[in-house]
Amino acid sequence: MSYGPMKRISQQQDGSERGRLNPDIFHAAATNNTEELQSALRLGQRLDERKPAMLGMTPAHVACLNSSVEFMAAACSEPSLDPWMRDGNGYLPFDHAAARGDKVTAKALLSVMYPQNWAGPAPGGSS
Repeated sequence: MSYGPMKRISQQQDGSERGRLNPDIFHAAATNNTEELQSALRLGQRLDERKPAMLGMTPAHVACLNSSVEFMAAACSEPSLDPWMRDGNGYLPFDHAAARGDKVTAKALLSVMYPQNWAGPAPGGSS
């Protein structure tokens, strides 16, 4: 998949937006760009956004497919990350990280999926 570079926001009438870049959380995920990730989050983009044109992937899926280790390390501390979201093929971000042999990202995702205070499933098999 090809992701374009950050695009410039059009200038406002008062000139206040001149030269400011418009970050894209999916581009940040694909290029392992943590600065763009933080900028995108500050502008209200979220890690649980889906791109229908990309089989319903979230930025975490894109990052794991591209082995964006630093991006995922930063993303794992963000509240909008939902590591349990599946893409259009039914895969979790963890599945993509594991398939690429990215043990660092897989371990980070597991720590979010199963935090230390997680008590496990309820007795009787229901969670």
